[in-house]
Amino acid sequence: MSAQTGIRATDDLLSVFNQSNAKSNPAARAIKASIRNESIVVADTLTPSGTWESDWNGIAGWLEDRIPCYVLYRLDAGNNGDGSASWILLQYVPDNSPVREKMLYAATKASFTKEIGDSWFVDSVYATSKSDLTLEAYKAHVASSKLAGPLTEAEKTLQKVKLEEARFDGVGTRRSNTASGISFPLTDEASKAVQELIAGSNDAIELKIENETIDISASPALSHSGIPSIIATEPRFVVFRFSHDWEGQKLAPTVFVYSCPPSSSVKHKMLYSSTKAGIVQTLEAAGVTIEKKLEVDSVDEMNASSLTDELHPQASSGAKQTFSKPRPPGRKR
Repeated sequence: MSAQTGIRATDDLLSVFNQSNAKSNPAARAIKASIRNESIVVADTLTPSGTWESDWNGIAGWLEDRIPCYVLYRLDAGNNGDGSASWILLQYVPDNSPVREKMLYAATKASFTKEIGDSWFVDSVYATSKSDLTLEAYKAHVASSKLAGPLTEAEKTLQKVKLEEARFDGVGTRRSNTASGISFPLTDEASKAVQELIAGSNDAIELKIENETIDISASPALSHSGIPSIIATEPRFVVFRFSHDWEGQKLAPTVFVYSCPPSSSVKHKMLYSSTKAGIVQTLEAAGVTIEKKLEVDSVDEMNASSLTDELHPQASSGAKQTFSKPRPPGRKR
């Protein structure tokens, strides 16, 4: 079950939308909708003055740095063949938006379109920059969709991954240092498990991507050495507290592991790889303090000795923590 925010559209927004569905003299060509005070409100409207294409540039001024929004854009009457209105949902979430805002808009989208009426929408676009929402960019999106044919939900998700990776390929070191990748919200079950981990009533959780959300996969048992058992044959995210002794102290830092078995499909590898930074941000925003991040092919790569060395290196370079591969068992520094 997807996480629900409980945020609903105001009566004013629903009224403006309904008035804009009129076959003659519709109230608005486009509606900018924003989340404010736990409601989705009308932030601005664009009055029709020409065709849907000639009116498109009117939404450019609505797109602000760091501030997400939804744009409901009405196509010309007759696009459905019966004279009824049809709409496009534009979800604008800039890369540098606060993590909480990204999560809020992502988690609210499905219930928002359902409240308005899913049948009105013939297309949707997820944009992270202003250039993604030019008329030329939208036409390219339409042409690409027609060429590719109908996509499954998995293919749509993979397409987002590829677009995200291609965009970061063109900006030098930004990809490795500041790219957050794709962010999906936690389900209610996953959120509960995370809070149990923080409270200490659970020592480990295993997370998976399910229907564009991060869901709980399992609560893996810890071995006598404090290492979780990862048995999934597909990629997974595992978060656990590693209890160990160090210089006379009993410590239990939280470790984040991205496990990606070599036998995983290319789609899964790309999807999980592009989501790992986003899930770390989501977990940290929820209150999890992650002290070490690791990437492994299998649980065999992890043991108490190598993990202790990773957590307590003999010399610190002072570099910002990134994902690392644990040293093979037995190798000395």
